[in-house]
Amino acid sequence: MSFTSKIYGNCIIPLSYYLRGDLRFWYFNQYTKNLRKSKREIKIYQLERLRKLVSHAYETVPYYTELFDKLNLKPEDIKSISDLIKIPVLDKSTIRNNLDKLKSNKKYTLKESSSSGSTGNRIVIFKDKRYEEISRAVFMRNLWSVGVEPGEKVAWIWSSPIENAKLKKNLLHRIFWHLNRRILFNPLVYTDKQLEDWIRNDFTRFKPKYIYGYPNLIYDMAKLIKKKNIPLPHIKKIICSAQHLEHREFIEDVFRCKVIDQYGSREILSISIEDDNYIMHSSDDFVIVELGKDNEIILTPLESYGMPLMRYVIGDMGLKQNYKKQDNHPFNQFNLKIGRLFEVLRNTKGEKITSSKINLQIAKEKLRIGEYQIVQKSLKEVQLNVVKDARTSGKDVARLVQIIKQALGSKIVVVSYLKKFPLEKSGKKIGYKCLIKEVE
Repeated sequence: MSFTSKIYGNCIIPLSYYLRGDLRFWYFNQYTKNLRKSKREIKIYQLERLRKLVSHAYETVPYYTELFDKLNLKPEDIKSISDLIKIPVLDKSTIRNNLDKLKSNKKYTLKESSSSGSTGNRIVIFKDKRYEEISRAVFMRNLWSVGVEPGEKVAWIWSSPIENAKLKKNLLHRIFWHLNRRILFNPLVYTDKQLEDWIRNDFTRFKPKYIYGYPNLIYDMAKLIKKKNIPLPHIKKIICSAQHLEHREFIEDVFRCKVIDQYGSREILSISIEDDNYIMHSSDDFVIVELGKDNEIILTPLESYGMPLMRYVIGDMGLKQNYKKQDNHPFNQFNLKIGRLFEVLRNTKGEKITSSKINLQIAKEKLRIGEYQIVQKSLKEVQLNVVKDARTSGKDVARLVQIIKQALGSKIVVVSYLKKFPLEKSGKKIGYKCLIKEVE
């Protein structure tokens, strides 16, 4: 790590957050200490945080007060992690139908957030300031655990609507991105030519030590670099997130570094991350990970007090594995079987369109669609599958059809109402599916 990176990571960047009243670096220092604890110490810590959260939820959150009373359940009945099963799971439809009742009646400053909607099932949640700062701290801690030090240069390949909107409109937000030593490629809508220009100019000139982003977009980078024989700066490591990681070996071969898989969501930022042996561990000091029916992932973030999400069913699948390798990590091993999956769509201009482009418009207009899937059959025809529920609005579905036509240039959008989300033969749940193999 260079002297300049140390100055940024230890002084300039932390100070910039402290001056804004943001304590993420203080929490970061606390949570890094947990990596030195034993598995037993983490279990004790986890149970203490859980019991405090359960008591808080019962005393201050109307939804949980009513739920516990209905079940004749008391906070003191949750005596162990295994007792969590006494609390019914919290699915996305329940959150939509009880949004206000899920907020604590204590005076928290709440910030609206939402799931990415990459599988067509977007929800709105609210985060309190402390939970948001701890979430960011654990995110940094998890990256730190695989060698990414604060202050090092990082290239983000990210199509987050929120981040991109802020970077476009807010000069201060752009300054903080530069201050954090980040560079961003915004792939909401892009061509291979634009990506190549960015790699040859901005990326090469910036000389990042790490890359963070969507694996399928980083795979696009790797293919271009190999095809065009583009010289690269030395990359120490690549961290992928938000999509199922495929083509790991190809990406590692092109960039000549390890590719690490990380799992998180907009609701719960840092759920798990792989170590350098490619063994994934859940962030047990931050979130309790359970596996329910059909290996569905159930999550309980331990510090979400403004709007507790106890036993939240996120919509992904996981597996517990017993690895042969010796594992002295304090956190549990966790294997993500099926994470969020979406493919890049194409439009009639020859551009590539990520799901965030459409998700951004749905969120902006607050369309009531419910769960949906977009299948691009050709440049002319798209299939829109909608799982109709009580909140689905025919008017909003018609508006989504318009958005699809505008984004992709498709002339035909066929709407089908289904009883359940169509799964692939492998069990995968793909919200955006492109059947075009070559540009027509």
